[in-house]
This record gives sequence, structure tokens and C-alpha cells, in this order.
Amino acid sequence: MNSFSPDTTSRAIEASQLGRSFRSVHALRDITFRISKGDCVAVLGPNGAGKSTLLRVLSTLIRPSTGSASIAGWDVQRDPDAVRRAIGFAAHQPMLHGELSAEENLLFYANLFGIDSANDRVRDLLTRVELYSRRHDLARTFSRGMQQRLTLARCLIHSPSVLLLDEPYTGLDQSAAMILNDLLGQLRSQGCTTILTTHDLTWVSGMLDQVLILNRGRLLCQLPVQGASAQVLSQVYQEHTGKP
Repeated sequence: MNSFSPDTTSRAIEASQLGRSFRSVHALRDITFRISKGDCVAVLGPNGAGKSTLLRVLSTLIRPSTGSASIAGWDVQRDPDAVRRAIGFAAHQPMLHGELSAEENLLFYANLFGIDSANDRVRDLLTRVELYSRRHDLARTFSRGMQQRLTLARCLIHSPSVLLLDEPYTGLDQSAAMILNDLLGQLRSQGCTTILTTHDLTWVSGMLDQVLILNRGRLLCQLPVQGASAQVLSQVYQEHTGKP
């Protein structure tokens, strides 16, 4: 089977019978879904449901055991370099260099991606995440929330078409969470697709197009939830998982 060509359809993310096993443990089982360009989608589920594993497979950090997945038309197994150029990925670890300043961190990643006018791009992103005044400070001196904001800037350095965010609200205070939501809203208006995991439905209320609900590695449902409130999202989650 030939590799995918760059995406010319409305689909940003696809998975077909996707599975991932760690020896005898099935972290993902027969996951199938499609996500359209520009959608903001939350992956919900209890601890151990497979949420982080799903994002790690989509980001090419680990290979699927069965099935297939594609990002922006690129197969995660056959075209991993193309997938990495198409995505911005924020994992639990910020992937920052503690002994470099905020500005140096972003310039490092800008050079990796061959970004033109890297200084201007870094200045713009640091301003957008409200860290420009701290641009010369070492990343290791930043609070968890500030590291999260710098991580988001790192994810955006190469203008990806798809964002994969694993628990992006963890450690954020209200101000930082609002900055994140504003950025996600701007990106959505520009056609960027976002898939995120979260346990905090308050911050994602009103901004989601769909939810994927996982439990024990299986996809229980994929539901449209355009503009749903936190209360409605919580009810949907409880109905399908039996958990509050």
C-alpha cells in the first residue's frame, strides 16, 4: 500500500482499528474514528483508559501494534517525518531545555524546523503566551504554568495544522488557562485542528466540536457536542462510563 499524499480532504485525523499492546496489556483496542479539519476534540476517560497512549501513537512516539492512523493525510508509520512536521505535540513532559532561556528554547526548535525569520516568530509567540518579559530567564526557573505556556509556544513554532495536547490545563492558574483558551480559539479560526485530553471539563466547555470517550482502551463513542456546557459534557461522560 502506498503512503498517503498530503491531505486534500476535510479529514485531519483518522484511525482505523488502531491498537497498542504492551506485552499482555491492551492499552488501545480497535479504535476507529475520523476528525475533520478545524475541529476541537476532547478525548475523555478515566485514568488508564488509553488517552495518552492514543496521542503518543498519533504523534509517532510509539508505533501501533495493529491498525493504522494518519495525520493530515500522512500515515503515522510510513511517513513519521511528515507527520511530525504537521503536528504540534505537548506531552506530560514539556520537552524544554532547562538551562536555556525561554527565547533560546524557541530559537532551538525554530532552527530544527528551518523557520524563516525565526527571531520574529519567537518574539510573536512569546508575546502571545505572555512570556516576552521573561524571555531571557532560564526555563528551569519557570513555574509549572509558565512552562506549560512556553511548551504551547514550542508546539506552535512551525505553524502546525494539527495540535495534540495531553492534559494541557494541568498546573495552569485561571489566567494561564484563559490564555490557552484564547490561543486555541484563534488557532481554530485559522483552521487548526486540536485534539486534547483533559479531566477538567470546565475549561473546555463551549469550545468543543466532538468528544471521544475511552475506557479500558476501547472507544465507547464519538459524539458531536458543539458548544456544550461543562454540565452537559459531564452528563454525557457519566452516561457512557458510569463514572462522575
